[in-house]
Formats: sequence, structure tokens, C-alpha cells
Amino acid sequence: MRDGEKPRGKLFHASLDASESVRALWGEGIRHTFRRHFHSSLCVGLVEEGIRTLSLRGVTYELRPGTLFLLPPGEPHECRCFGEKGHAYRILLWDSAFLKVLEARNNRSLSGTPAFFEDAALRKEFDAFFSACLGGKRFLFLEKSGSFLRKCIWDSDLLPKEEVPTDERIAFLESHLSAHLSQGTSLDELGELCSLSPWYLQRLFLRRFGVTPGEYTSLLRIRKSLYFLAQGRSCAETALDLGFTDQSHFSRTFKKIMGVPPGKMHLEKLP
Repeated sequence: MRDGEKPRGKLFHASLDASESVRALWGEGIRHTFRRHFHSSLCVGLVEEGIRTLSLRGVTYELRPGTLFLLPPGEPHECRCFGEKGHAYRILLWDSAFLKVLEARNNRSLSGTPAFFEDAALRKEFDAFFSACLGGKRFLFLEKSGSFLRKCIWDSDLLPKEEVPTDERIAFLESHLSAHLSQGTSLDELGELCSLSPWYLQRLFLRRFGVTPGEYTSLLRIRKSLYFLAQGRSCAETALDLGFTDQSHFSRTFKKIMGVPPGKMHLEKLP
């Protein structure tokens, strides 16, 4: 590294079960701005170093070292990272299949505003879970993660959100885009599929997901690319399989969303 040059950040990702319903994501020295996006997963994370700001629903929250946070699924948000050495954090993500079981057991919707915890005991439990999953004790993590999530949910101000019926046309587009990641579909073509003008379709999509159909597709493609790369596929193969113009297009999109190029992403294979 040259004199005066800031050290590059490192980003790590690991799947904790075969179905990828539970994942771990952690970073060190991150300075990237994660522009408006959303997760289909429930995120519980811990800020370890530096400062992270979280902006959603017109409010910006400042998260300092030691803050444990919970972010509901489907909430469009933006993250910025600050700190002399960059930002360090750890996040656990639970996907929809796991959450549906949890919601049914607790009769509570996992929607609403983010929650923040200064509870030392809860933070200690998070540390233990994270260490367990990375240390080859994933069975222990998966067995007890439900009770940990219930504590987070019930100890927070996370409020159930009134269910708003999803527009069937948007639900159809969501399913269509997920099933055709390798095929580029223009806004005009999407409009024809559900008999909507491109302008009105994009307006409905933004209202539902907080991102455009094109941005939504990019998010899904990059999420899928993590799985492909972890299986040993090359960047060129992954780019082709997911419908990117070429490897450069894939790398630019990956870095824009993840904060590092695919070659710098550490995809861990856990014991």
C-alpha cells in the first residue's frame, strides 16, 4: 500500500444452511455508500467500529460502536459509513422461509421501523451466535436463533404494520423478474405484460419496493451471484448466467451494490 493511501475494505459473506435461508455478512474498513436498496431478509447487526448512518422513511439514524440494530425485511434504505479506519460491522440475515414460521408462531408481522438496542446481554448473545456459526457450530446457531430473534422483536419498538393488499400486477412482475434474471426485460415490455404504461408501472414499483424494476433486478442478480461465486463459478460464467452484458458490467454492478468488486469479496466456506 502506498504512503497516504487508505487501506481497502474487506467484505465477507457466508451461508449458514444449505437453503441459504440464514446468512452472515461482515465487513472491515468499509467506506462505501450503500445507495437506496432493500433486503428480503430480516437483518440483525452490530456496529463494531466507525459510524453507520441508516436512512429510511425520511429519517436518518446514527449507529455508533456497540449498537445492535434490527432492520425489518422489505424496507428501502440507504447506508453511509464514517470513521478514520472505515466502518466495521457484522450482520446476520434470516430470509422469508424462516421468518414465515416465526411470524406464525408469534402472531406478529415483522414489518415496521428499525429497532436499536444498547442491551449488553443481548449484544453478548449476538456475539456468541456469530462466533458459533463461523466456528462450525451452525447446528447450535440454527437451533437457538428463533429464541434470540423473539427477544429482539419483543424487546424492540417494532410494530406490526397493517397489511396492505399487494397489487396483483406488481406481485406478478416481482415473480416474473425473479424467474427471468438471465433475460433483460425493458420497462416497455414489463408494461405490456401487465397492461400498464411504463411510467405508471415504475411509479407502482417504486411505491412497493422503493427501487425501480431495473434496480430490483440488479439486486436480485447480485444476491444470486454470491451463490454462484461460492460454488466456484468464474466471474465470466456468473456474468453470462445472470444476463449481464459482459464481465465488466457484472463487476461494476457488483461493486456499486456490495461496495467491493467481486474479486475482493471473501466468500467463506464454513466447516
